[in-house]
Amino acid sequence: MIKGFHRFAIICKKVISWIAVATVAAMLVIMCIEVVRRYLFGKTFIWSDEIIRILLVFCAYFGGATGYFDHNLTSFDMVITRLSKRTNDILKLIVNVVMLVFFIILLYLTYKKIISPSVANSVSTSTGLSGAFPYYGIFTGLIFMTIFTIDFFPGLISAVVHGKEEQKEAS
Repeated sequence: MIKGFHRFAIICKKVISWIAVATVAAMLVIMCIEVVRRYLFGKTFIWSDEIIRILLVFCAYFGGATGYFDHNLTSFDMVITRLSKRTNDILKLIVNVVMLVFFIILLYLTYKKIISPSVANSVSTSTGLSGAFPYYGIFTGLIFMTIFTIDFFPGLISAVVHGKEEQKEAS
């Protein structure tokens, strides 16, 4: 079951990585078109700025989740590198528990925001999209981060209990 969940996490990571790349590509294309339209023709699409902002939210949360899965986010390790391996492993497990609680709280608060009347009932005049649409990127990114946090537990627990980190298949 643990290996199956890890495979699921790897598949999720690959899918959201491609979605993050697609959002960057879409932002680049829309921005280039807008620059040409604005400076050569003096015209602009009314929806472009809003779509770029929405794509940026999806890119940030999906890209952030990908970086989180790969342990590629910025960290300050001045203290951690000076700790013993055992203390370091225990600290990583504690941090993982705190992250799981944090992501669950953020998921709850984001869900409450999405269903709030001020967001759920609003509609953009330029795109016709629901005001909740950007929050879907936040909510979905947080779901993936929660999945990845849960996926980290077996390796962290193994490291604390057995003194070694469980080897996971390459992503």
